[in-house]
Amino acid sequence: MTRETRRRKWRWLRHVVWILGAKIFLIVTGLVIFLGSGAGNPLLSRLLISRLEQMTGGKVELRALSIQWLAARATIKGLVIHGRESAGTEPLFAAEQVQAGLQIDSFWGRRISLNELFIEKPHVHIRVEKSGATNLPAPARPASINKPWPDTLFQLRIRRLLLADGWVLYNDTKTPITVQGVDLRLGLDAAGTRDHPLYLGNLDWQTTQLTSKRYAPLPVSLSAKFTLWRDGFALEQGVLSAGHSHLDAQAEMNSFSNPQWSFRYRGWIDLLDFRETLREPMVPTGRVDAALCGLSCDRAH
Repeated sequence: MTRETRRRKWRWLRHVVWILGAKIFLIVTGLVIFLGSGAGNPLLSRLLISRLEQMTGGKVELRALSIQWLAARATIKGLVIHGRESAGTEPLFAAEQVQAGLQIDSFWGRRISLNELFIEKPHVHIRVEKSGATNLPAPARPASINKPWPDTLFQLRIRRLLLADGWVLYNDTKTPITVQGVDLRLGLDAAGTRDHPLYLGNLDWQTTQLTSKRYAPLPVSLSAKFTLWRDGFALEQGVLSAGHSHLDAQAEMNSFSNPQWSFRYRGWIDLLDFRETLREPMVPTGRVDAALCGLSCDRAH
């Protein structure tokens, strides 16, 4: 190979690299302008709706989505997730506004967590009919009936969480909620088969605070390992610490239509928690130890 031939090859190679670099730069610049200007928000909204519907099995609606790319923050307004509720009743979940801040924990490991999550006016509606039917939807499952169905629906970590001015409606009982805490970890896996789906969950929330307009804030930590299936629920291990009180529990319920609970728990209740939370100085101090296992039946239907 002559010197002139080598020069020609190097010039050709530099030319190719320059053209590829220019194309990549133009593509990246176009994407930044397209997404940063908000022009890509409708497309991202459709992708988010599709993903949420795939995860939950319900119909998802949202009014608006905006993303601050440099700050890695997203805001969703008017989020609604429908279950199997009747027309004219409250949806399974609704929130006036959801604000989330993303954090990349490992770029190569593709691990992303939420640095913060703020949900304004979260509304949760759970309904269980006398027949055992619920308004909970079911995610789409593989076509094969007997094939095992292992799948991670989500693995979520939230460093700071605030649920503000919300409520939980269970049948006809509404309970207001306001919760704030840090370092929440929640995972949910789908297992079983198409005819017998199972949902395996893990929850770990070590620094939580329940607040109410009437009562003083109460620090709470919670960890739980649970299984949910079409007709029942099992708490394999649950640990709850609230103030100076503590509780370990296991429970299982095999039928929503005719609930029969088997349970076991042990722990203690510090009456000082009632005095401080209820703001009642006349409540006596002391500690109550408790341990019980048994069966609870509900045949009111």
